Amino acid sequence: MVGELVLNLFTRLYNSEKTISVCCSPRSGSTWLAECLVEKGHLDWVDEPLRLVGGEDSFLYKAGFRARTFIEEDDYRSERASKIQQILEDVLIGRVGYLNKSRVLKRRLLLKFVRINRLLPFISTLFPKQKFILLIRNPCAVIASQLNMHGNVNNLWSAVTQPAPDIPQAFLPLVNKINPKEPHQILAVNWAIDQVIAVREAEKNPFVFTVFYEHLIDDSEKNIAKLCEFANIKNPPLADRPSSTASEDFNKQSQMIKWQEKLTAEQISDIYEICEILGASFYGTDHLPKANDALIKSTEPKFNALVKQAS
Repeated sequence: MVGELVLNLFTRLYNSEKTISVCCSPRSGSTWLAECLVEKGHLDWVDEPLRLVGGEDSFLYKAGFRARTFIEEDDYRSERASKIQQILEDVLIGRVGYLNKSRVLKRRLLLKFVRINRLLPFISTLFPKQKFILLIRNPCAVIASQLNMHGNVNNLWSAVTQPAPDIPQAFLPLVNKINPKEPHQILAVNWAIDQVIAVREAEKNPFVFTVFYEHLIDDSEKNIAKLCEFANIKNPPLADRPSSTASEDFNKQSQMIKWQEKLTAEQISDIYEICEILGASFYGTDHLPKANDALIKSTEPKFNALVKQAS
């Protein structure tokens, strides 16, 4: 009881607006980026505080969180939204006692998420000055890494049978039209929806900073400096080493193209086509992202037109 009171005291004195969050799809390089920021930013780090440990029996699942939590705008005042809000309020100040982690924050907090892209509009409504770094990586690289994560036989991702919930209502006609069946197609749907919702929020929200993994790799010093300026981190770190989860043969340049050897031409074509249909055509046929300005400005009208056509 005393420990809980002390935890409440220390965390409630912490201003959540100081918190920096890295969000992206799984296997996008977020561990590497978070480690870079923590190293020189003097940050406390909580890794995946919203992970659904225990599946449907977990506290978070019962509160309304899903594999890709999304709340329709019409449901922002629902009971589910209220429960999720209460948990977010705790998470953003580092109070994650329900995960058996008690924290006393002495510095700024960095949170790393790989499954909250679809929740960004809701979070931004509740916490309008909360800073997010939106990390985007080539969908083929992300999906190749997911498929290969536990080996190619009987691995976690080979059992994928449908896109992850929650799917926004506006996307359902397009997803039904695509009718994804193969794991790489289903993962492409997940990736595309994750990015479109987050990028649309970033378009209008100056507190969401979009950065591409390939740009960080290609010119680490320049792009990490921009990111640190946004996050108000002094002494920008050097992103010249792999993350603690990277393979021993890590090479920055090979990280951008090794997926080309892991996916078939048909899989690559499928992934890019699905992303195009869902409005997430952020990459051309090569491994590099399109120009930032053109990318962001073209997303929303294209998305709206596709939804209207499909419905």
